[in-house]
Amino acid sequence: MNAYITFLGELGIPLMFFSFIGYCVIQVMAIQNLKGTWRIIAGLPVLVGIFVIVTTVIGGIQGSAQAPILLLLAGPPLFLYVAIVYGTYWVYTNHANKHP
Repeated sequence: MNAYITFLGELGIPLMFFSFIGYCVIQVMAIQNLKGTWRIIAGLPVLVGIFVIVTTVIGGIQGSAQAPILLLLAGPPLFLYVAIVYGTYWVYTNHANKHP
């Protein structure tokens, strides 16, 4: 059991960090590719993302060792939100195009 927890700890932090990077990439793709209301819905977490980045940078400048924690905790939910909206848009538009 202890080895399992250690493995999750070693794997979890990088995954949480890369989920924020993935969020930034998928957010830009969503804003570029989605249209109308879908773009607005997908753009809602931009304010949260900007807040997280600004807070992390300010904390890093002040020398806080806990500055990246907000970045790590916000990454997965932001990524999942945009991925779900993007996926729903894809299913909705492909389904609508096949059945008039």
